[in-house]
Amino acid sequence: TPLPLKQAYREMNAILPMSRRTHVPVSFHEIRHIFNVAQVIAIAKSVRLLSFDGDKTLYSDRSSLSEDSPLVEPLLRLLRQGTSVALVTAVGSPVPEPFEERLKGLLARLKNEEKEVYERLFVVGGQCNYLFRCEGDRFNVVEDELWKDPLVSSWSRKDVDAFLDLAAETLERLCLQFKLKFTAVR
Repeated sequence: TPLPLKQAYREMNAILPMSRRTHVPVSFHEIRHIFNVAQVIAIAKSVRLLSFDGDKTLYSDRSSLSEDSPLVEPLLRLLRQGTSVALVTAVGSPVPEPFEERLKGLLARLKNEEKEVYERLFVVGGQCNYLFRCEGDRFNVVEDELWKDPLVSSWSRKDVDAFLDLAAETLERLCLQFKLKFTAVR
């Protein structure tokens, strides 16, 4: 991917005026930021889905995204321009209320948006066991048969155990090979 480094430098320089310094060189951290910004600029028009963890990413640990959060407006912009946004979380709830509480600030702003905007917001919860789609200012459950792979859904408990056994054996073998400490917990 060709990177627009000049544009990224200008954007970063507007935030951290690196070009005005006379005695402090540009740091590795700043160069890394310039490359990251350039990558985002390069792919921005082609991104169709962005997913985020909630805790410590969109909001403080076990907290919620308030309506006045500085992240609400950029998330709304993404949804309005056609990008789907998903909160992917380990919170394991088969009902949408815990997710509605966590995203209440964004949902409050979405209730006045058009359907094609709010229906781009999703929550994937419980280590990918539950999927919810935004319907205005709330989430609705997306039925398993609409999104889960039928092959995986048809696995028996015996199949799942065999898969996990193989994964644990492979991980243990590699850890022994690389002389790493290993404890499997299931």
